[in-house]
Amino acid sequence: MKNKRELKYIGFYNDNNFNLHENRNTSLAVKNKMDYICSALTRNNLKVKIISPCWTNNTKGFFKGKEYIKSNYITIKNFATFGSNNKVLQKINKFFIALQLLLYLIINTKRNEEILVYHSLALILPIKIAKKIKNLSLILEVEEIYSTVWKGTYDVDKEISYINMADKAIFASDQLQNYFKINKSVVVYGSYNYYDKKNFNKKLKKNIDIVYAGSIDKIKGGAKNSVLAMNYLPNKYRLHILGFGNNSDIEELKKLINYVNKEKGYECCRYYGSLDGEKYSEFLLNCDIGLNPQKEGEYMDFAFPSKILSYLAHGLEVVSTRIKSVEQSKVASRITFSKNDNPQEIAKSVLSIKIGNQNNNIVRKLDKKFVSDIYKLLYE
Repeated sequence: MKNKRELKYIGFYNDNNFNLHENRNTSLAVKNKMDYICSALTRNNLKVKIISPCWTNNTKGFFKGKEYIKSNYITIKNFATFGSNNKVLQKINKFFIALQLLLYLIINTKRNEEILVYHSLALILPIKIAKKIKNLSLILEVEEIYSTVWKGTYDVDKEISYINMADKAIFASDQLQNYFKINKSVVVYGSYNYYDKKNFNKKLKKNIDIVYAGSIDKIKGGAKNSVLAMNYLPNKYRLHILGFGNNSDIEELKKLINYVNKEKGYECCRYYGSLDGEKYSEFLLNCDIGLNPQKEGEYMDFAFPSKILSYLAHGLEVVSTRIKSVEQSKVASRITFSKNDNPQEIAKSVLSIKIGNQNNNIVRKLDKKFVSDIYKLLYE
């Protein structure tokens, strides 16, 4: 093993244990994925410095950039940001953050230094400029081609061109890896952290607990499809929704939940908000089936829903719509696929599952393989 070195890892990461009052923008899915990548890197004798361009979502206040020690091997660096409810000032704040990131990389990286970047449309410009000025070796972590999912947010060809700039890549699906054909690349579907269900003392229960954990939005429609599927399931099934989204989408989901509960005559669905860390794991360990009932379409051909890995890691059975990246993945044998994204078909798939044989062995194997693969990507 080579001497321990530090790898800079750029991404929209925030740990509220250090700065909860700053309310910096982040996503639990991004944080969980970055946490797992960090664990794989540290197991390969690396120190990691997370460089986070998260800005505050507060409407007032100024927050200085700071550096935090997360563990013996991981530090977090963020930048100065200010709060405002003025849309023009909010855009200036985002530009201010991007500029700080660019200057930081120019000043604090060596020529030809290797950096790891979690792909985001907001990072394209500063990373391109920094790479050109310092001739940085770019490892790009690509979850999806965002401009094909969120239409009108960015030029598709420009995003694809940027991804092709990468010297190495970590892809979220086999489809992405095959599409871009970057010479040195590995695949990781999501977090391969696994949890032992047999050591979890689950309360004796009569119901079968279903969980949907993830984004609440109209484009992918997973949360809505989950609730509608409850119309076709018997009384012993209960749906628990953990998720995040904008206020209007969440309010719309709550109205749908109230409507379905009223029609069924009992509380078959409940929304819990977002959970993280141990609370999230404890919640999943007490469930039986995880849902990924996203609307079908080409926009999902490349992305691999991280919730599927989270379900499997906690020993849940999984029901998913037919997403190409999932159907052609190494975990496909552990997934029950619905005929289509119709809520009635999703319910039929749920009913076909026999509870009691869940395990996380496949995730354990993927974890071992990825730790080996990332070592080869970095050192060979």
